[in-house]
Amino acid sequence: MDCDTLGQSSCDVCRMVAQVTPRHLNGEHCVLQALSSSLTVLGPSHPTSDLAKRKHIIDCTVLFPVPKIKFEDGTEGRKTDTNWQDGGCLAVVKAGDQERSLEIGPRQISSFVDFDLVRSWLNHCTTQHRDDCRFAAGSSSQAQGLKVIDCFNPNSKGAIDAPENCKYVALSYVWGNTAVPKEEGKDTDFPQVVHDAIQVTRSLNERYLWVDQLCIDQEDETIKRAQVAQMNQIYSRAHLTLVAAAGADASYGLPGIGSRPRRPLQRIVLNNIAIIRMLPHTSAQTFRSTWASRGWTYQECFLSTRRLIFTEHEVFYLCNTMDHAETVKKPLSYSRLTKTVTAANFLELIPSQSSLHGVSGELIELRWNQLKQKQLPNYTKRQLTKRSDTIDAARGLFRALEISMIRHYYGIPFRRIDAMNRSRYIFSLAWHHQKVAERNLPFPSWSWAGWVGGIQMSEPDFCSSDDQEIEIKKEDGSTIPLQNWFCGQEQSATSEIKYAPRVLGISAVTVWVNFARRSWIGLNEKSGVQSQIVGMTFASGEYAVLPIREGLTAWCYAYMDYDNVPLEAGLLGLVFQTKQQKRYSILLLRKSGDHHERVGLVRVHSWNLTRAATAGNSGNCDPAIIYTDTEGTPLDKVAISDEKPIWLQEAVKRTIWIS
Repeated sequence: MDCDTLGQSSCDVCRMVAQVTPRHLNGEHCVLQALSSSLTVLGPSHPTSDLAKRKHIIDCTVLFPVPKIKFEDGTEGRKTDTNWQDGGCLAVVKAGDQERSLEIGPRQISSFVDFDLVRSWLNHCTTQHRDDCRFAAGSSSQAQGLKVIDCFNPNSKGAIDAPENCKYVALSYVWGNTAVPKEEGKDTDFPQVVHDAIQVTRSLNERYLWVDQLCIDQEDETIKRAQVAQMNQIYSRAHLTLVAAAGADASYGLPGIGSRPRRPLQRIVLNNIAIIRMLPHTSAQTFRSTWASRGWTYQECFLSTRRLIFTEHEVFYLCNTMDHAETVKKPLSYSRLTKTVTAANFLELIPSQSSLHGVSGELIELRWNQLKQKQLPNYTKRQLTKRSDTIDAARGLFRALEISMIRHYYGIPFRRIDAMNRSRYIFSLAWHHQKVAERNLPFPSWSWAGWVGGIQMSEPDFCSSDDQEIEIKKEDGSTIPLQNWFCGQEQSATSEIKYAPRVLGISAVTVWVNFARRSWIGLNEKSGVQSQIVGMTFASGEYAVLPIREGLTAWCYAYMDYDNVPLEAGLLGLVFQTKQQKRYSILLLRKSGDHHERVGLVRVHSWNLTRAATAGNSGNCDPAIIYTDTEGTPLDKVAISDEKPIWLQEAVKRTIWIS
């Protein structure tokens, strides 16, 4: 399908098809998939997806392009995991009464936001979602020193002290180069996004608005640090957070408010049949925005309980329980979030519902996994204007976890695993970059904060034991066990971690790791169409060569932090292992002055067969491992014994100082 040619066609329908075709399908052989609007909008996992339950729902047909594929047996099919969320779809419905009576389908919008509709979403949430959308754990009290803007006093400039138990709306936006004058004057000095946010707050019958640039004294570093440390309380206690996901900075404002109207949905009628272009899912619109690329905005959205997202084309309501788009009709009773209904990107922006309240061991484990698998990987993909903000811009996330006794040291999560024994803890050093990154000094190399680039948190983590422990080297050369540092920190939760010592002494098993560059083209061809469809590949690149026994070698992908690290002579590896010794994380190190520097990570899983990794190795999935014989020929399946592998037999326990 050539979208450029199709988009220039004289046929109205052809041009609309081109508009809903995602760019990555340009040039692909595609067909139009037809589904009901209820199945498309709600998803197959929704309780109403069963045909018998949908028969009383008034919906319509929607069309969207999907690519054709050829299977190994020569038959053709459709790549069914491709959906409408990236490009949108075309709704087909009889014009007139049926179009107006749709329960699930397109909703035509006006140039300006329909606040009656927004209030209906908000009222439903506040009355029906009392548990999932109330203040999160750890944010029960109002932030100290909170200031707000009084939206009913337009002649005042600046912020006032928030009244006790203040009900306020918060704003999440991109500052850009728009500056707020230091001199107090009229509200005409506000950036456009603040003007519009004030209007939205009034239209929702609320009085107070919180805007970081105006409600935090930017000239007083002491006040600024104190307020930044309370971001978890500020955003989680907001009645609603307005998300400015349109434009590049604060001067752009909020579409559908003030001087920036939106366009109605494109609609044509042929033989009394209306064809209406439905927009890409709001998550696709949002994640293409400047707002979604900025580091500070991640915690602002994640910590909030209710969010009203402004894109170029519509507003979208996202609380911790439901989602609603201004351009999509959907009954409130059908609005609970599912992974299929809402693009996975949005689920990365909100907490798991079951993790919100309580401090049981199960909930602590859930929050720990959420931090590692969702929050930190998503945060580290974003950009910061000031790289020195890399810890500060995530402090709200960590402060929200303090009630669960989860701490951090330079952004690396720390958690005790035995309440009766303070020396037993987990310290998540086993993270890795998906691609080479850039150093971010002066933060330490063993922390993701010491780099610019997205990470994944791997397993196994560093777990303290009689064989593995960590010390911190202070500026005066003295040392303190890591767990003792946190004993002190628990008495002083607001202390500045970015001024803490940066050198760790890790006592653990060390090995020398050799490498070779390999391409596995033959294995990828052998893996078949189905494996390629789900993104399972054997990546080309640098591999750790780990002898298992005579005649059997394991090849494990090396996730390098730096580009062009000399590997001909090998690298020192610091080994973290599970009790079962079936999985290992090998921290790759090189000498740098008086200390070592981290340069990469190798993940080792003792599978008994050669297996590919999913594309990007996202989440907590297993890495690729390739077994070869003496001749270097890949083996499909091997026998793995419980004996210690050769590569680990000459391991030596040492204390390595890493900065």
